[in-house]
Amino acid sequence: MNDNLVTIATFGNVIDAQMALGKLENAGVKAVLFDENVGNLFNVLVGGIKLKIREEDKEEAIRILNEQDESL
Repeated sequence: MNDNLVTIATFGNVIDAQMALGKLENAGVKAVLFDENVGNLFNVLVGGIKLKIREEDKEEAIRILNEQDESL
């Protein structure tokens, strides 16, 4: 098992980041947000809020995030 974390998406605001995190967690994919608690100015400097997952889950996580929300 490879536990290397890779960034699969970055977000400019915490709401979008939390929604993506929740979507992955609901599908059973473990994920974590990095740089979530920095202020808006610092968020720009660090490159946004990063959504990271285990490298081995990358393809599945991207597929999940790209799926249309069926509840709409």
